[in-house]
Amino acid sequence: MSISAEHYKAIGRVSVSFSEVEVWVSGFIWQLISQEWSVGQIITAEMSFKDKLNLLYSLFIYRVSDNEKSKYSANSLKVLQQ
Repeated sequence: MSISAEHYKAIGRVSVSFSEVEVWVSGFIWQLISQEWSVGQIITAEMSFKDKLNLLYSLFIYRVSDNEKSKYSANSLKVLQQ
């Protein structure tokens, strides 16, 4: 069984897109942890994507004071965790 060039390109696009999402999630974590991004980078360097989502969820709940906003956004983050 061989994989066509078109399928390889599609797999590449999925990989790149996932990588971009992971970079965004990491960046949000870094901002929520500290103004000094290097601290966040140290914390998230060896974390799996699932662990990063869990941390993002926890930090967001901790940092956001508006309960309604927190509930809405927390539900959105829970969807990402599934």
